[in-house]
Amino acid sequence: MTSWYAMAANAERTGATLAAGRLAAEASARSRNVEEQLRSYERRIEFLSLICRAMWSFIEAEKGMTLADLQHRIDDLDQLDGKTDNRLRYEPTKCQQCGNTYHRKHYHCLYCGALRPEGDLTPFDRV
Repeated sequence: MTSWYAMAANAERTGATLAAGRLAAEASARSRNVEEQLRSYERRIEFLSLICRAMWSFIEAEKGMTLADLQHRIDDLDQLDGKTDNRLRYEPTKCQQCGNTYHRKHYHCLYCGALRPEGDLTPFDRV
């Protein structure tokens, strides 16, 4: 005959096993979602790279610029944010209406809803 203590211990182990199984399934689903997002970002980066190469081929052919000219321009733009790190970062924008800061990619202030001033947002801010 099985004791009450043994049955309780077995039930506890079974419950813990079920909980662990649920957690593992949730983690697996999240992992698949992250993998799908990563593949989507990789495709987007590849497409943006293709666009850059196409634009460069036009500039090279039409303006006679060289890769050295391109590298010089990249270096100049890299320093716009004050750091030479192959990245271009912007400081957060302050809302002219309420004074709160918001990311440059937003079209309006998340705090008061004010729209950004005309010309403040460039097409490159959306990339």
